[in-house]
Amino acid sequence: MSIGFLGLIGQGILTSHAASRLQGPERSRLLVQHALWQASGLVAVAGAFWAVYQSKEIRGTPHFSNWHARTGLAAMSLSVLSALGGAVAFGKTGLLQFVPKDVQPVIKTAHRNAGVVTILVSTIAIEMGLIMPTAYQGALSHWMQGLIAGMALLIAYLAWAPEPAKSAGAKAR
Repeated sequence: MSIGFLGLIGQGILTSHAASRLQGPERSRLLVQHALWQASGLVAVAGAFWAVYQSKEIRGTPHFSNWHARTGLAAMSLSVLSALGGAVAFGKTGLLQFVPKDVQPVIKTAHRNAGVVTILVSTIAIEMGLIMPTAYQGALSHWMQGLIAGMALLIAYLAWAPEPAKSAGAKAR
């Protein structure tokens, strides 16, 4: 799940941030890449979620019995909601035309904010997982926690930073 959330979905957020500086076909190309990163991240997260769920079923242990698991479930749920918002907000899907014009900016903002909250909640789940008795490796776990927190905060900063001015020579889409 960590690879899905921070690796793939995180890369998708960075790609979207790069697209925010552009107009025209290059922006559209980067937004398609963003969607592909997000979709692959969601598939990775869902696959890992399924594997953990099946492992608990096989062992007969309770599901969502600690804060790490509950926070991971929240992150998984948020990632699905964010993906749905992104599918609606992305013009190429054709779904945005069914949304009233005055609501469209709200959906786009909600999608962006849900994505950042998803990264932050997933980071909390990852941080808690690193200190679970089955994963704890002493100082190495704490070192990894610092790196992961730094990476997540950088992604969140880039996603919530004010959008830069569009390229002067770029054509509007």
